[in-house]
Amino acid sequence: MTEMIIRASSAGPLVAVTLNAYARKPLLAREGAIELLRVTLVYYRPQLQYALFGFVGLPDRIHLLIRPSAVIGIEKTLRELKANYSRKYHQFYRRHGSVWQPKYFVREVNPRPYTGRLPGFSMGTPRAQRGQLSGR
Repeated sequence: MTEMIIRASSAGPLVAVTLNAYARKPLLAREGAIELLRVTLVYYRPQLQYALFGFVGLPDRIHLLIRPSAVIGIEKTLRELKANYSRKYHQFYRRHGSVWQPKYFVREVNPRPYTGRLPGFSMGTPRAQRGQLSGR
């Protein structure tokens, strides 16, 4: 499920984040779990000062495209989001135990727009048009 874009002013790098559910269980497949995640992301955005460009919620993991505050950083932002979502998840579903795996995956994303050129591919004229015969 792809969600809306939520923006805030911050100067940190744009990163793609993957958070896995504990033991890869389909905890987010429960009815209302993704909506609870969306509400958590929106509610804590002013306090943690991040810009959320989108997220995808799958049954056993979520993917975020986020720009954390340069002051707070990605580690503290994710720690707070995971803790607050876990607390709400336990209250809502009346369960105990871990919701998230302790590790997460972060990769910096180049925010430049797509230019229409794939890296490694030449956009010049074909060999046959440059006076070279193909097949030689």
